[in-house]
Amino acid sequence: MSASSFRDIRFDNYKGILITLVVIGHFLWGYRDIELYRQVCLAIYLFHMPAFVLISGYFSKPTIKAVSICQLLVSFFIVNTLMMVFSVLVLGADIHLLSPYYSCWYLLALVAWRLLLPAATSVKSPLLMMVLSVLLAISVGFCDEITNEFALSRIISFFPFFLLGYYLRNEEGLAGGFTRLMNWPGAKVLGFLVFILGLCLGIFLINRLGIVFNDELMSPYGEGLFSELARRFAVFAFALLCSLSLLLCMPNREIRFISRSGRNSLTVYLFHRVISLVFLLMFPTLGLSPASALLLAIASLATVYVLGLNPLARAYGGFVLAITTLICNPEGERRKRTALIAGFVLLVCLFFAASGLYSS
Repeated sequence: MSASSFRDIRFDNYKGILITLVVIGHFLWGYRDIELYRQVCLAIYLFHMPAFVLISGYFSKPTIKAVSICQLLVSFFIVNTLMMVFSVLVLGADIHLLSPYYSCWYLLALVAWRLLLPAATSVKSPLLMMVLSVLLAISVGFCDEITNEFALSRIISFFPFFLLGYYLRNEEGLAGGFTRLMNWPGAKVLGFLVFILGLCLGIFLINRLGIVFNDELMSPYGEGLFSELARRFAVFAFALLCSLSLLLCMPNREIRFISRSGRNSLTVYLFHRVISLVFLLMFPTLGLSPASALLLAIASLATVYVLGLNPLARAYGGFVLAITTLICNPEGERRKRTALIAGFVLLVCLFFAASGLYSS
């Protein structure tokens, strides 16, 4: 399968599954003091973002388009500002201007990866470039100064998955072999079996090696260098195994809820976090009963469903595109520009007002 102009439903389904896992993981995150929820959350966190990074790399091109970069930055400033307001006024958090709030790091990382891609792909040997990126991703843990400020630690640590996703577009070599494997009739069964095996292995590694969330979030190494390195390598290997095997599982047919959520995954990703935080405020002591688990599942799936609706995705996409157009084409109509700026200011004011009312 080549990266052609037609839409491959398998990738929509892949992103739909991943964004659903992202939302479920963030709903569970607030209840990770409960052992079962912690185990499930750790298993999801081990591979869901590496898989998303991989698929982002697949659909990236080695040519830099100013408009696409600008759209990502506009989205970052809108959503990160709103999340900062919510965190400060409702959650009582401190203001930090250098570190992205919650899931917003991914937007900055996408900008960095797409800017780095032309230089990375100028290296004629993909294998050499992959090895270098993995070594850099592993070694960055030695630098305490490289943290989540400007999402730098995650930009470096997850870059190998982005690069691998880009190389999977190639129909030659190992990447070409995986492409042919995707089209093999038995690929779905093989992928499913390997994915289940990977999940079991991941749960085993979590308990055997003592993998914690700091390992998955690519935080700097602490004490016990050998064990830290072993856990980092295990996280990389597990993430790679699950990401590729899950991709093999994907059916090449429309699955309404999953496929639509995959097509609109960016909107779901950007706005689901505040809903999960509000849910945690409403139910701070949710237990492990069947009713509690059912409530978590319903809230997670409802969030994916609502935020994945086509009208919402089109409205937000159009809003960001309009702002981007005004930035990139400053000679646009003054009336349209004024109305758009006024609408954005009104949106921010409403968010401030709602947050203030909630906190009072």
